Amino acid sequence: MKTTYYARFAFVILLVAVFVLPIVARGARQAVENTTNDVKKWLPEGFEETRVLDWFREHFLGEQFVLVSWKGCTLDDPRLETLAKKLVPAEGSRRREDEPQYFKSVITGRRVLDEMTDPDGSLGLSRKEAIRRLSGSLIGPDGETTCLVATLTQEGQDNLRLALGNTWPLTRILFGRTDGVIFQLAEQSAIDKEDLMMGGPPVDNVAIDDEGEITLMRLAGLSGLVGLITSWFCFRSRRVTAFVFCSGIYSAMISMAIVWYSGGAVDAVMMSMPSVVYVLGLSGAIHLVNYYKDAVRESGLATAPGTAVRHGWVPCTLAAVTTALGLGSLVMSEIMPIRNFGGYSAAGVLATLLLLLALLPALLQIWPPRQQKEPEKVDDRLYRTGNPQPTSVWHQRMMAVGNWIIHHHGRVSVACTVLMVTLAIGLYKVQTSVQLLKLFDSGADIIQDYTWLEHNIGNLVPMEVVVRVDPRRQRELSDPELFQDGFYRLTFLERLELVERVQKRIEAMPEVGRALAATTFAKLPGTGATLGMRSAYNSALEQHVDEYLDGDYMRKTDEGEELYRISARVAALPDESVGDVDYGEFVHDIRAAIEPIVNAYHQRDRILAALTADGRPHPGRRVVLVGLPRGQPPAVVDDPETEVDETFVPRPLPQDVQAKLDMGETLVELLESNNVKVNWLHDAVPAEKAARFVRVADKVDLVVNLADHPAIDPAALTAAAPNLLDLRDLDPVTPVESEAKLAAVYTGVVPLVYKAQRTLLTGLINSIGLAFVLICVVMIAILRSPTAGLLSMIPNVFPVVVIFGAMGWLGVLIDIGTMMTASVAMGVAVDDTLHFLTWFRRGMLSGLDRRAAISLAYERCASAMLQTTIIGGLGLGVFVFSTFTPTQRFGYLMTTLLAAAILGDLVFLPALLSGPLGKFFARGLQASKPSRNHDLTLDEQVEQVRKHHASPPAPHFGQAPGVSTRHDPPQETWQR
Repeated sequence: MKTTYYARFAFVILLVAVFVLPIVARGARQAVENTTNDVKKWLPEGFEETRVLDWFREHFLGEQFVLVSWKGCTLDDPRLETLAKKLVPAEGSRRREDEPQYFKSVITGRRVLDEMTDPDGSLGLSRKEAIRRLSGSLIGPDGETTCLVATLTQEGQDNLRLALGNTWPLTRILFGRTDGVIFQLAEQSAIDKEDLMMGGPPVDNVAIDDEGEITLMRLAGLSGLVGLITSWFCFRSRRVTAFVFCSGIYSAMISMAIVWYSGGAVDAVMMSMPSVVYVLGLSGAIHLVNYYKDAVRESGLATAPGTAVRHGWVPCTLAAVTTALGLGSLVMSEIMPIRNFGGYSAAGVLATLLLLLALLPALLQIWPPRQQKEPEKVDDRLYRTGNPQPTSVWHQRMMAVGNWIIHHHGRVSVACTVLMVTLAIGLYKVQTSVQLLKLFDSGADIIQDYTWLEHNIGNLVPMEVVVRVDPRRQRELSDPELFQDGFYRLTFLERLELVERVQKRIEAMPEVGRALAATTFAKLPGTGATLGMRSAYNSALEQHVDEYLDGDYMRKTDEGEELYRISARVAALPDESVGDVDYGEFVHDIRAAIEPIVNAYHQRDRILAALTADGRPHPGRRVVLVGLPRGQPPAVVDDPETEVDETFVPRPLPQDVQAKLDMGETLVELLESNNVKVNWLHDAVPAEKAARFVRVADKVDLVVNLADHPAIDPAALTAAAPNLLDLRDLDPVTPVESEAKLAAVYTGVVPLVYKAQRTLLTGLINSIGLAFVLICVVMIAILRSPTAGLLSMIPNVFPVVVIFGAMGWLGVLIDIGTMMTASVAMGVAVDDTLHFLTWFRRGMLSGLDRRAAISLAYERCASAMLQTTIIGGLGLGVFVFSTFTPTQRFGYLMTTLLAAAILGDLVFLPALLSGPLGKFFARGLQASKPSRNHDLTLDEQVEQVRKHHASPPAPHFGQAPGVSTRHDPPQETWQR
């Protein structure tokens, strides 16, 4: 007898696998130990939001802040200063030079309060005023609870776990980890670890690290248990169970090792990848072992591994490739964790295929399972008497369902189509959400910390606004006001007043608690200050410019551009007053609030340039603004002394109208500060007074038409006013492009998360589209018919359309974990479609008509497909126990999608095949072999083909005990 391949090389394959195992294990361990989660890296570097955040981090440190407090942390708590000094020791008292320094700077509420109330300092504020300015940022609403805010060095940012990590028992045992430096120093400062509360973007990243790691540890055990139970249920052999289990574990390790050796990094989302690859590897191993069982009966133990691979490599490869295509389509996402999960999972699945076709057969060749005759069963006796009709109650029920679907295919097809189309409409209602703290379970430590901190200190999610002032817009007090190109130049006081306007506008937003800026630590004059007072304030402020530059709210670039940072804090958790903050709406609202203010400065340039065009100076000149909406009491143009109506009540205005009003109000303040006389022709001014103004418009130095006035004809106003500046088409929310930059830049975590939220839906559509196209190409190649290939995709997209459409109707938001499921489910579901169509085509080629071929496919596949769904559902269902919400929702959705997929393959697909569309699948299959069975009943046709295929290799997973979808001679039970 010729020696088979595995008989010659099984031991060599095993030695190679054992030799490679330590390398794989080391890569997997390194990948797990070096997890990294940075929300900034969720988006590609080429994105504008990512570039702006990088630019911000080059100039300011505060975005990488850690806020620390504890129960009982008040302004008089001595532990506050003790911990601050330990985090950043004073010069001369630093620790050893070789000791890592993770924290660059630290401020405390007490330190800042003392500086602001120091009588000899630049501010000299009262304690009450200082606490008011710091309330919601460094001091709590009670005026006593406080905190410290530390910024990280680059070393700290690169080693967040060592700086801030909180270990749990299993990681201490497995990896020998200790608590982060901040916990150790807090303990040395007599602060109980359980009382310590922390927040800030670096804390979020470490918490995501921890939750991902916890998820991996928990899911590894649960997945392992599912694998053992499933393998034992299928094989009832400890030896085969061990082989299959080890193959699955090896697969999971390979997937993680690929990440490490390819230079990638594992994040929390990818922590679920080993379990996904493990379950898929387990399913493939079960598949191959069932081919091995058939091969043992066909050719004996000696050649069974080779025969199994020869029969099973095509379906195993197709299943792996289609699954990898589904996973690989996730690389279309622009969110890096999803892209990495899809790419590396696909690579892991394909690497697992090589493992299954090499190592598993080698193990079965070296240590074949022992066999013992099983007592003859009723089914076996029936087989030997020539009546192979199945007697399993479960199987009979399945066949009854199948036959009912075949005979009522019209109703079933219509019902499934109506269901699919109805729910498909819900796809247009699908909405996405990427909220950082929604990544965590409600019982997670970080949620408890944020709840306490936001209640006792203030909001924590950073939204950064940077006001950029070009050097050509800056001037000393003695310099000319106007630059040679017509730009109005701002004194240092005026620049700080611009920052203050933006700061107050931000703080007026309901989502924002408190905003910190350079003006928080500056003393500015009131609105009624005289020119002399303003000059004195300006001189005093200029003397402290270096102090502002040393802080973290003002910078000056090498080119002379000044950057003023306004740091707002948005609620991380739902608030009673504003509810759950929608980051998308907030980013839009904050732009709509700030841009009109900045725009007013640009329009001031145009107005002053128009006023001085005749060579006369602008002080004392008269300007009238026309068309302002009624956002405040109207002033009468021709009688500025007229008293306003004190009973006027402002009404809410549309956002675009409010933006125009904000710009107009700011513009009036700016012009009046330049000693320009400004009057308002409000849209609520009576018609007769508006007409009177038109008659005297030529006596006004400049008319600025902001919007059409309801009582004035625009053409008449244009004719009457020789000096008219028409701003009716101006959008105050659109940034003004100017050679001398005066602009606001928006960055921080909030815009980044919003961008991720917007790209999530786009990525979902693109990944599903790519998976559909790639899998459809495979189906067309297998079925050798474009029409049949396209029609075969209907049951494959059925679960995605039904489940995601239902989510749209129900208003369930799609997050990162949900987004990953659609393409994965499509790739996994196509395996069952291939299985069913394989047996359908086999029946057609054997001479059956379409209905009989469908019945044969149902008999051969139904139980196996259900078993596959149970294996996949149980294996992926363990994710629901994760405390990391994306992984948890991934588990829920995958289980639901697989359940919907089985309906598509065992209900919708047979109905389609039985109806008019089924002819596209049968075309050409009977041409070479005319049917001789047209006079036989459906059951008689199936029985004839069943005898013809007495023992073909099973194209799918093994069957559960007592569930027979094959009718072979008595099988042996495998022992150890």
